Amino acid sequence: MSKVPIKQAGFTILELMIATTVFSVVLLLCTYGIMHISRTFHKGLSSAATQEVTRSALDEIGQAIQFSGGPVMQIYNPATKIGVLCVNNQRYTYILDKQLISPQQNVMAVDNPASNCLGGLQDLATGTGFSGTPRELLSRRMRLTKLDIDDNYGGDTSLYKVTIKVIYGDDDLLDGTGGCIGNNFGGQFCASSELTTLVRKRVQ
Repeated sequence: MSKVPIKQAGFTILELMIATTVFSVVLLLCTYGIMHISRTFHKGLSSAATQEVTRSALDEIGQAIQFSGGPVMQIYNPATKIGVLCVNNQRYTYILDKQLISPQQNVMAVDNPASNCLGGLQDLATGTGFSGTPRELLSRRMRLTKLDIDDNYGGDTSLYKVTIKVIYGDDDLLDGTGGCIGNNFGGQFCASSELTTLVRKRVQ
């Protein structure tokens, strides 16, 4: 009986190298796509949370001005960056460019003093000087960078222009000009929101 030769087929080293290279490129593209989607998702969450907090603070101050009927007064100390905004019996005490680290800290707190709203700048770090328990308007890792009140907008003493800017993110994610570093690594964990509204006093 004659032996029937068995033909063996397989991949050469070159074919394996080419297949491995193609697979690596595909895997790299998939990884980059997943990372990009993740960055976009976290950027969206950061931006949405920052805008929500900014709008909430702006609406609260706007409604207080619109319906309180009391005087609107504001003082600010550039040396300490601490300011106080009084709207009738509502007092908003804030410190600019200070990140909120812990829930026990206050960066933009509101309370209701019994009298003498502008009697002194409150100690936001320890919570002293407040009437009762102050309510913090910002969320963790956020900071207030602007709070402007124009009480004579367009020459109308009953029309107020209120501008608030809030930034979310750590110090190393800021570009030094009041914004975020952009699309660099970690930029998805930084967001800024600046909103302006016009408020007319309804109650005198």
